[in-house]
Amino acid sequence: MTKFGGRALTGVLTILTLTGNVYPALAQDAAEEDALILPPIVVEGATLDESLQKTSREPAAAARTAPKRSTITAPVEDVQASAVSGDVVTPGEARRLPTTGSAVSVVTSEDLEAEQIRHSADALRSLPGVEVSQSGSFSGLTQVRIRGAEANHTLVVIDGVEVNSATNGEFDFSSLLAEDIERMEVIRGPQSGLYGSNAVGGVVNIVTRSGKGPAQVRVRGDGGSFDTYGYAASVSGGNDEAHGLLSVTSRKSHGYNISAFGDEDDRSEISNAFAKGGVEVLPWLTLDGVLRVDRNDGGRDTDGFGPDGFFIQRDDPSYFEQRNRLAGLDATATLLDGHWVQHLKANYSDTMAQDFSFFGGSFFPYQNDGDRVETSYISTFSGDTPNFLNSHHAVTGLLENTKETFTPVSVDGIRRGRETFATAAEYRGQFLDQFDFVASIRHDDNDSNVEDFTTYRVAGSYAVPNTPVRLHSSVGTGAKQPTLFELYGQIPGSFVPNPDLVPEESFGWDAGVELTLLQGRVLVDVTYFDADLENEIATSFVGLSSTVVNLPGISERSGEEVSAAWRITEGLTVSGAYTHLRAFDPDGLREIRRPEHAGRVDVDYRFADEKAHLRLGVIYNGTMEDTALAIPFYTPTRVELDAYTVVRLAGSYELKPGMELFARAENLLDEDYQEVYGFETAPVAVYGGLKVQLGGNGT
Repeated sequence: MTKFGGRALTGVLTILTLTGNVYPALAQDAAEEDALILPPIVVEGATLDESLQKTSREPAAAARTAPKRSTITAPVEDVQASAVSGDVVTPGEARRLPTTGSAVSVVTSEDLEAEQIRHSADALRSLPGVEVSQSGSFSGLTQVRIRGAEANHTLVVIDGVEVNSATNGEFDFSSLLAEDIERMEVIRGPQSGLYGSNAVGGVVNIVTRSGKGPAQVRVRGDGGSFDTYGYAASVSGGNDEAHGLLSVTSRKSHGYNISAFGDEDDRSEISNAFAKGGVEVLPWLTLDGVLRVDRNDGGRDTDGFGPDGFFIQRDDPSYFEQRNRLAGLDATATLLDGHWVQHLKANYSDTMAQDFSFFGGSFFPYQNDGDRVETSYISTFSGDTPNFLNSHHAVTGLLENTKETFTPVSVDGIRRGRETFATAAEYRGQFLDQFDFVASIRHDDNDSNVEDFTTYRVAGSYAVPNTPVRLHSSVGTGAKQPTLFELYGQIPGSFVPNPDLVPEESFGWDAGVELTLLQGRVLVDVTYFDADLENEIATSFVGLSSTVVNLPGISERSGEEVSAAWRITEGLTVSGAYTHLRAFDPDGLREIRRPEHAGRVDVDYRFADEKAHLRLGVIYNGTMEDTALAIPFYTPTRVELDAYTVVRLAGSYELKPGMELFARAENLLDEDYQEVYGFETAPVAVYGGLKVQLGGNGT
């Protein structure tokens, strides 16, 4: 979609905050008896731990029986590598080519349960380099930006299927609840050399539970403030030969007033339903598939006259409805004793967005539909050369065809589309169990009038022998096709498309060092990053109408990310992070909705034989600028949003195996703040409920 206030790609605040603990997977330290064995909450990109290294080097039978998670959680680059090559992770859980050496974070299902996260974006708020902006109610547009990139420069993948809207290039995280998410992986920095368009800022890869394991039924119910109630139910079970999962989740809330005026609450109703499974057709051939439908309905307000001379949200009965669907099928052939792994994939996703604006006593519906069909072939050859630096190698090739269509249903109903054919190659190697290296190149051939582009990425990680030091660095380019709405969409009397846009292009790099001290009980990580953007697509206002153009000049952003974790005692861990960001547009103005300073401190405490669990999180977000529209001609004007501190406390107690009571308080200090100008956020809220599991580890 077009960017608010004339800034298409804005320098992201690297909000280096943690949901829990950050630590490297340095095998030599983790293997020590007193190593830092923290909850697998956030994992910064590192080398594989010892057990997963062994598995990845023995891709035949060992890969089938390897656990999905070891004591020290593997970083996302290695998880993705194994998903492509057929090792460790069930095929279809990750997408395209692997990564290594990048700044990477992982949120696991254990984190989501400990913090009692219900909306997926709330988990991402804690991650380094990620900024989340929610406009309105719990169902309101929720955008995720990574390292200076706009929301449609964050590629989002769910169970191997790209879910960015084909209409505006974004994924609205408000439609995704957190139930049944196994992990959320965030790769920061330009990744188009691996993933193509939409990966200018980074990638969010979301993997749900596979269903493997003993047969089990899980049920959860909770409720609380704002007349909110929710439930989740799932049934799963199986093994490598056949497994499956069915899940339904719903969350409804009467809501709170998103306007600073009036007393109308803005409702929210979100539901997710999906089925996932796999079967071993032959000893060398497996099929994995997923079907998913997410719905998001909510109330909203409309711009009205504010007391400060700007348009602001004012109470009215406007509302919106959104539906996301996806389907994915992955056929995996493992040949030559596991040294040759091939994937043939077919994916589909679509987004239907309807808005019902209230004006003059009548509702005016507005609807856009977009869909994407993607087919790909991935082939990976891997092998070892033990007599040469004890090295391990993998070479991967990719062929991919993507068709996207966009239909402005409520305007002219004409279906418009484009097709892209991509080829990519990557080499990945590990040497002396110390140095990991990856290099990839990709070419996207676009059939429309949009220019073709070629992107690349190089990254490495080096664990310095006999020291607690690990060095990591990456460099790469990103490219983003103009969205179909920018090229062909229209809002009569308000927005005019521009079919002459060219792709946005980015170059970025980062470098960092990790230190593991006190036999792994303390970790410190420092990373510097820098990125530039050319051909930024931005909104240009002419009176009450607007269009989009490529801006001249370069958008610049850079910053430092610092994180630390300390396991004080067996059940008590304290972690924290701080980010300093410098982000400016081509005119030298600070990018909007990104604070210069941000940080977080977390305290995690387990006691009563680990039956009881408390998690306290304190997030600080510094002052930041936003854009307001001045009365009466919608003139973009800079405003400042105040700094805020939000406190969250969650606790749970296991009554007996398979039955757990939980409660949480959000915005505990009742902070009054805004993430987007004119949209109020939720006041203090309290929730509680009960979770029951039958089978598996339950009763």
